Amino acid sequence: MRGKSKRSLGLEAEDAACRFLQEKGFQLIERNVRSLSGEIDVLARDGRTLVVVEVRRRSAPSVVSTGELVPPAKRRKIVQVAREVVGKYMRPGDSLRFDVVVVTDEGGALSCLHIESAF
Repeated sequence: MRGKSKRSLGLEAEDAACRFLQEKGFQLIERNVRSLSGEIDVLARDGRTLVVVEVRRRSAPSVVSTGELVPPAKRRKIVQVAREVVGKYMRPGDSLRFDVVVVTDEGGALSCLHIESAF
């Protein structure tokens, strides 16, 4: 991790999270979905569910709560962005879910933990 910019570490984590979600059968719709209020890291589809995914990178494995991973203010911001942008992606009968993918660097190998319905 040393020597990499925060932005490149974030992109690397998003790449790993996207590969992980695709391996689980998710259909990726868009990355870095922006609105005036902020950004959604990944927007994906899991069957009839539109999934807003927040990607968090950790340098070492640890046990933390979802609230620690995505504090309340950040959750509110993600929900606000979702309100502004997901309408164009929703299909009749779709539901909406907010997930978190935690990407951990374990000695140079990235591993992913998927938390469904995180908030």
